[in-house]
This record gives sequence, structure tokens and C-alpha cells, in this order.
Amino acid sequence: MPNQNEQSDLAKVSEESRTVAPRLEIEAQYSGPIPPPSIVAGWEKACPGSADRILSMAEREARHRQELEAASLEARRHDLLLERHERRRGQYLGFTICLVSILMGGVVILISPHLAGQITGGVLGTAGLASLVIAFISGRNGELALKSAEDHDRKSNED
Repeated sequence: MPNQNEQSDLAKVSEESRTVAPRLEIEAQYSGPIPPPSIVAGWEKACPGSADRILSMAEREARHRQELEAASLEARRHDLLLERHERRRGQYLGFTICLVSILMGGVVILISPHLAGQITGGVLGTAGLASLVIAFISGRNGELALKSAEDHDRKSNED
């Protein structure tokens, strides 16, 4: 068992060890593919030739990112071109169907000697004309909705 002198010595040591030493912490951050020159110099000192490897790695990464962005833009351009062709084809086919319906209605009206045939021709021609009008109206609303959705997507991608 320790005696009283030893206990007081232990108390002194414990008191001395409880003193607070100042502590300094430094945190550094950087963004981008190339670290600051001080870090590159440290790497070069630790491993000769590493600065060139770090720079070439950053150059390769930048070139790769630019190639991906160019490929993405080209794919988007190609998709828009295909979409435009599909829309145009749909317009041609829709117009053709409407025109045939109107013409057939007219033919039925001219050929039919009875009132029922003339009414049938009139309904057929009116249906073709109405479908043409509906296509134009809904096409405009669809374009506005598509443009609104694209604007919303563009704004959300910017954030």
C-alpha cells in the first residue's frame, strides 16, 4: 500500500497532467482534379515523378469528361431529330387519313341517291374534318405541355 507521501506525489502528478495544453487543428480542402501546388510539391518530394503523373491523370480525366459530354449532346441531337421525323410522319399520316375520310364522305354523298346514304356521307366527311380539327387543337396543347415539361427538367438539372 502506498504511504501518504507517495499518495501526495501521485496527486501532484495527476494535477500536473490535468493542465490543458493548447491544441491547433488545421483543415484544408480543395476542389478540382489538380491539388494545390504545396500538395503536389509534397508528393513530388515523397515520390519523384508523381507531379507529372498527377497532371497527366487530371488531363486524361478532363478529356474523358469532355468526350462523354460530347457523346451525350450528340445522342440528344440524334433523339430530337428522330422525334421530329416521327412527329412529321404522324402528321402526314393523320392528314392523309382525314383527307381520305372527307373525300369518301363526299363520294358517298354524290353516289348515294337516298337520304340515308347522303347522311352517312355527311357524317363520314364531318368525322374526318372534326378529327383534323381535334388533332390540331390537341397537338398545340401537347406541344405546350411538352415544352413546359422540358423547361421544368432543365431547371431541375441546373439546381
